[in-house]
Amino acid sequence: MEEAFIIAIRKHRVLGYILSPYMTDFDPEKKRWIVKNMITSEDINAYNLTPEQEKLVAITSKYSDSEIFRIFGKRRKSKVSSVQEFYNKLDADTIKTNIRPYVENRMFKCLDVLKNTDIPVFFRESVEKNLYESDAITVNQEYAETVFNFIREEAELKYYLSVRHNGEEKNLTHKFASILTHDPCSLLLDDEIFIFKDIDGKKLIPFFKKEYVSVPKNLEKKYFETFIKNAIKQYRVNAYGFEIKHIDCRQKAILRLEKYIGDYFVLILVFQYGKYPIYPEHTSDSFVELKTDNENYYFEKILRDKVWERDIIQKLEDIGLQRSQNSVFFPGNIPKEDYALISWLNVNSAKIRDTGISFEQNHNFSAFYLEDYRLKMGVTKKIDWFDLHAVVVFDKYEIPFGKFKHHILENRREYMLPDGRIVLLPEEWFHKYYHLFSYGKTEGEHIYIQQHHFALLDIAEIDTNNFDDKSRIDISRFKELYEQTISGDISLPAGLNVKLRSYQKDGLAWMYFLYRNQFGGCLADDMGLGKTVQTLSLILKAKEEGKKQKTAEKVADDGQLSLFEQSDGEEEVNSESEDSECATSLIVMPTSLLHNWENEINKFAPALTVLKYIGQRKGLINTLPQYDIVLTSYGIVRNDAHLLKEYRFSFLILDESQYIKNPSSKIYQAVTEFNAQQKLVLTGTPIENSLSDLWAQLNFLNEGLLGSYNSFKEKFVTPIEKFKDTQQEAQLQKLIQPFLLRRKKSEVAKELPPVTEQIYYCEQTPEQKDIYEKYKFSIRNTILESIEDPTTDSSYKFQVLEGLLKLRQLANHPVLIDPEFTGDSGKFNEICRSIENIVAENHKLIIYSSFVKHLNIVEDFLNNQHISYSKLTGETANREYAVDRFQKSTDVNVFLISLKAGGVGLNLTAAEYVFMLDPWWNPAAENQAINRVHRIGQDKNIFVYRFITRQSIEEKILKLQNKKSELANTFVNSSNPFKELSYEQIKELLK
Repeated sequence: MEEAFIIAIRKHRVLGYILSPYMTDFDPEKKRWIVKNMITSEDINAYNLTPEQEKLVAITSKYSDSEIFRIFGKRRKSKVSSVQEFYNKLDADTIKTNIRPYVENRMFKCLDVLKNTDIPVFFRESVEKNLYESDAITVNQEYAETVFNFIREEAELKYYLSVRHNGEEKNLTHKFASILTHDPCSLLLDDEIFIFKDIDGKKLIPFFKKEYVSVPKNLEKKYFETFIKNAIKQYRVNAYGFEIKHIDCRQKAILRLEKYIGDYFVLILVFQYGKYPIYPEHTSDSFVELKTDNENYYFEKILRDKVWERDIIQKLEDIGLQRSQNSVFFPGNIPKEDYALISWLNVNSAKIRDTGISFEQNHNFSAFYLEDYRLKMGVTKKIDWFDLHAVVVFDKYEIPFGKFKHHILENRREYMLPDGRIVLLPEEWFHKYYHLFSYGKTEGEHIYIQQHHFALLDIAEIDTNNFDDKSRIDISRFKELYEQTISGDISLPAGLNVKLRSYQKDGLAWMYFLYRNQFGGCLADDMGLGKTVQTLSLILKAKEEGKKQKTAEKVADDGQLSLFEQSDGEEEVNSESEDSECATSLIVMPTSLLHNWENEINKFAPALTVLKYIGQRKGLINTLPQYDIVLTSYGIVRNDAHLLKEYRFSFLILDESQYIKNPSSKIYQAVTEFNAQQKLVLTGTPIENSLSDLWAQLNFLNEGLLGSYNSFKEKFVTPIEKFKDTQQEAQLQKLIQPFLLRRKKSEVAKELPPVTEQIYYCEQTPEQKDIYEKYKFSIRNTILESIEDPTTDSSYKFQVLEGLLKLRQLANHPVLIDPEFTGDSGKFNEICRSIENIVAENHKLIIYSSFVKHLNIVEDFLNNQHISYSKLTGETANREYAVDRFQKSTDVNVFLISLKAGGVGLNLTAAEYVFMLDPWWNPAAENQAINRVHRIGQDKNIFVYRFITRQSIEEKILKLQNKKSELANTFVNSSNPFKELSYEQIKELLK
């Protein structure tokens, strides 16, 4: 004897036939199984079961009496306390509609396991202990098929169902037959279990007892039209007395462009069999149509070709379409929005055609042009512009590219072809060609681009193969500008009295390249990298080459030397000096820098004659042509513009050019009226407040480079500053980069000692905190009421700035607001302690503050401590003396400087320490101040301390500075402040 696991089909007293697992003793000699006990899930560990056997036990345990009671007993309205009571009170309808489907679902899972195993299955009466091979049941692995047999006779129509399995048909009548599960259907027929997937068991039951069903003659026609037709469509049918004709028809796959739930376009796949369309997800395998011939019936049946259909779907997937659901297809690599599919079809329609699949558009919307297109473009270089000849080819149509100008500028994607089809302009055109059309002039098939807009050709990604030879040479030369690869291998002017560093030679080469090609440029190097000496080198070089050219002209007149002969391997300078009224260069700057420029000229370029056009100027204007360089201030330029604009200068140079950032200012309007061969601007901070600052400076250099001021704000300022549009950001960079050179000290002057920056957080004293909080509460209420009042105009911003100014002063020292305040300031105490320590170690220290009043109380402390100092504010009459005293005197260790007065024009390399007493909105201003110390000539490590009062507006200003420092870093590698505070930022500052 040996233990054996079996499954028995037994009849439950209430539930009907069920499958149950048993453990038996198997007698191999007598081929007998002796039933010992039924196995439940609680017994699994007691036997050595296989995984399949464990699975069967687990499934059958789900419909054990206790489990049925647990699940369905709770649902009864009247409570029952035992399994016996539960079964006694069960009604037949509950069993049929609820419990039996639950049991059959799990029984079918058991059969699905059993059909793939050799586990014995028996039909067992409840009292039998011994089971024999004759009781064994075979669970067929392959699915059985239902066969409908229709017999049409003269008197009646009859039909019966049979079972087809492995090519053999079995009748249901006069056999032991029972439905084990209805849907899905499993049938116990004699000693076999058949599993179906095409029929509900209810349809088989009538034929267990009767041989056929008879249909009266008067119902015959209706039966043919409905029941028989549907049976032929779904099942195998044996027909007697009528015919079923299998028809071969033309098959066609169609992709139809449709709007998906009115939101975006999709492709719908339809299979066409003759006149019958069907979607891939349809369950029917055939098309059936009833035909009549006199009184005879016959059917035409078309079978679906599932292999062909799968092949079509695979072809669509191979070209990048994905079946999202049912018959809907969509490219897998594009967003499901708007016209994305139309653009995809423009590129991929040929691939669809190659598959042999037909394509249609729904006629409920406009017909789209869905074929490929070609943009043909050629470029020719003229004197000072590029001529683009461009057409777009759509099938038989060639349309000048300029026809799409307004569509691209106005962001309209739909363009109607002459035949009424709608072309959906590709999205890439709108960012690639927007600026081409915005700045270019369109005439017919031509688009004219000014020479200084050469970067537009790169933005538009125009293939250089479309350029003529000369244009290709010119554009490759200009590309060096925005790639900033211009080499510093350039001969230096003989009159230059200084050895240029390598990066300064690169800067000279860049400016000289612009000069040769009549482009204006902005040299935006970090403070202290020698913008002045690079500029003087250019003026010297231009002057010396101007003399060479005049000599060459004179020699050429004598027939001894060609005007076009080059020297030193350099190209000819494109000079217009013969048309100039004077060869003088005009340099405009803040008044505070006049002395510095004069000193630098005398030191580095003594061969250049210089005039300071300042002070009493009566009659001085007539002497300008006698000098190489004229130095003047922005204020004088504004006042004497009517005189200065009468001259044509060699160079017009603006130092600290952020002074002209406002295009509506009189200074800007004045300098734009001046005439010069070459324009340059010098600044360490081309962006002080906003990208808008760039427009005035670059428009001064190359008029029209960035379009009108309003269009510049619309195209670039708003998208970049407000919406962080990286695409517009990249395109603006390409436009301006050729004409803006920015080097940071960390990149090019590696011999400079390092700067160590540290934030020194200071706690408020109790009396300081008390007055700060009172002011903050009062200011906050006043400001927020003004902002939220709809009748308040923009003047509330003045209240905001005034309120924030008071809080900044209180964070420094309350005495700045209230002269009667007698308490201490935490920050001021730390500043004083730090000053004493640095002076005691005999180091030199610069103290910057935005508030002169703050410097005054520090000055009082220095006087009381008998510490010598120098001081520079807007009221200081002799700046040079103040600077020299600090730089040269061994007794002066401290230099007090107001941030506004000391941000430019100073060389303070004697200092080792820098104190920033209060953070300012514009971190660029602070960086300028630090660069007065950390510049060429500095040989000491620099330590910068920023004093910040805790739990004050100063901490929040630091956060705002960090958030707003990205913009100029992107364009000029400089720090950028914010233009104005938003409502949310104001509330944050006043929390």
